Amino acid sequence: MNRRQILFIGCLLTSLLNFAQNDIFNIARSGSVADVQTLMKIDSDTINAVNDKGLLL
Repeated sequence: MNRRQILFIGCLLTSLLNFAQNDIFNIARSGSVADVQTLMKIDSDTINAVNDKGLLL
C-alpha cells in the first residue's frame, strides 16, 4: 500500500472511532445533519439504543 492509501484508511478509522464514542444527542447538539447521517450509516439503530437501566441514550 502506498502512503496515500494508508493515510486514507487511517482517517477513515479515526472518524469511525470518533462517531462511535458519541451518542446521538451529542452529535445533534454540536454536529451537523451530515454527522447524524454518518452515525446512522454506522449504526442504524443508534436512535433506539438504551443504557443498562433501560433508558434511551
